[in-house]
Amino acid sequence: MLSVCRARNTRNLREKADKSPLLGGLSGPILGQVALSHVSEQAAPLANTLLRVFPERISRYRETRDRLIRRLESLRAFSLYDAPGARTQGVTGTSGMGSAVAMDHRDVDVPTKTLDLLKVVGTPTLSGELLKAGYRNHYMIGLKPLAVSPDQRMVGRARTLRFINLREDLLEAQYGSLTASPHRNALEDVGSGDVLVIDAGGSLEAAVVGDMFTRRIMQRGATGLVIDGVLRDLSAIRTVGLPVFARGMHGSGITRALVSVGMDEPVQCGGIPVIPGDVLVGDEDGVVVIPPQIVAELAREAYDHQEEEIWIQEKLKEGFSLHEVYPPNEEMRKVLEQWKASRTSRA
Repeated sequence: MLSVCRARNTRNLREKADKSPLLGGLSGPILGQVALSHVSEQAAPLANTLLRVFPERISRYRETRDRLIRRLESLRAFSLYDAPGARTQGVTGTSGMGSAVAMDHRDVDVPTKTLDLLKVVGTPTLSGELLKAGYRNHYMIGLKPLAVSPDQRMVGRARTLRFINLREDLLEAQYGSLTASPHRNALEDVGSGDVLVIDAGGSLEAAVVGDMFTRRIMQRGATGLVIDGVLRDLSAIRTVGLPVFARGMHGSGITRALVSVGMDEPVQCGGIPVIPGDVLVGDEDGVVVIPPQIVAELAREAYDHQEEEIWIQEKLKEGFSLHEVYPPNEEMRKVLEQWKASRTSRA
């Protein structure tokens, strides 16, 4: 099936390239070579070679070249699945198929200093910075802060657990032993600084955790629990002190409607992809997901932005207008920079 998809995409790209005044007549052997090579690094030099052949059209067709490179890169996602030496780490239950991208971020180092910065930055500020960085899908939709106290903030690295709708034969096989289900194993494998992210497909039909399970992961050092589904024992969970986000509550347990099928694999929660090792931040305004590769710089930018908003709040209390300070005009920007400098010197 993947070979068919790759062939179809290659054919479509060749047809488009044949219609291009830049690539007409050359696309067949070129695209065939790239599609078979499985080496994306050939794409850019190849396109640049074509441009040297037609130097008078470089400016006019630069966008055509860039589109070609992007399309060739997208074909790489298909070809890597059966390419020799394709990476296979991080995807559970894929029968050894490779992955075009890293599907496990737990080996990406995130400094403690960065995590500490995130503990004082609100999710709306982080959401704004993620948008600036080009990440549109980062805020979990529909999840409520069911057990989050005022000013409490969840910061940690994602560990994941996935459920599907119940099928009786699977349920019987899984829960015949206490150690056979990904559900219990995930709870027992959570460690210090982890946030357990549970993908229950948004099901409202059965609770995936209750009081005892929440207490257990708290004792193991987890910093939060995020559920695309529902929980039970909410009044007791609120006494535990662990930040918990979910869609709601249900009185019945898992066996009414769900069965666990995987842990530490990519999941979707609140409509957002979550990869093991991603950084999660949650507070009363919701939950955001941050790729660990960008979190250090993003945390610094978000912290600086939040500091600026503290100054703006002060100026609004003093009677300044929104036009003057939100955002600061040229004159007030100078005042802001002086204020920042004085805070830095005191620190």
